Amino acid sequence: MEHETMLECRDAATGAMRSSQYLFTKEGASLSQGVLARFVRRCIAYPNAPQQPALPALMLFSNQFSLHMSAVEPFLNSLPAPFKWKIDGPDGPEPARRLRGQYEQPDVFDVLVGLAGERKDTGNKEYALRNHECAVRAYTQGIEALCRAFASAPERILPPFRRLRAVLLANRAAVHLLDHCAEEALRDGRAAEEADPTYVKGYFRQVRAHEMLGETGERRAVLERALGFVYGADLLAVKSALRLDTWEGV
Repeated sequence: MEHETMLECRDAATGAMRSSQYLFTKEGASLSQGVLARFVRRCIAYPNAPQQPALPALMLFSNQFSLHMSAVEPFLNSLPAPFKWKIDGPDGPEPARRLRGQYEQPDVFDVLVGLAGERKDTGNKEYALRNHECAVRAYTQGIEALCRAFASAPERILPPFRRLRAVLLANRAAVHLLDHCAEEALRDGRAAEEADPTYVKGYFRQVRAHEMLGETGERRAVLERALGFVYGADLLAVKSALRLDTWEGV
């Protein structure tokens, strides 16, 4: 027999519902830590409209959430002060617990970057299953999460985060190519190159898109740009494509 659990998350300051979700588990089974952590991340990074991504000063969880709190407390305890949370009990909210954190101000950047990484992994799984629409949606959500993160703290846009953005864009371009959406693939390939010029797949996606569009003269120009940025095995692959004048496998 399955047991239904309704998870809810509210902003205590406004009373607005940030997110809700029905989950089903076998009787006696607990929800996994990963499922619960993703729900909390969604409450923070992808709240219901018209609310904006933020780490509320006080977040209220439905009473049913308390049954699984031990699984998600490690994640909640990693969020920075002055964030607090409460469980709505049958007689009203229980006393708020001050969560531990090393920062004085709420920091959404890490939450959004973590969400972008999760969306990339989800997109990759959907891509492997040939669920193209779901893959594009997941990659897009990851790109949007990074855009929000970068806007919240431009000084923290380090190379690893630029690379993550380039990967998400190049992966979405790959799906567009499979769906014969060359213009969209070319646009994502260019954006991937701009995000991280050292990421070779951004160039390769553009080459394939130009080929699909019949723009044969543009292919070599794209790879010649790559020569100034990529290195190692990627540089050898670019040089080989230029020398052999072949675009198979790129």
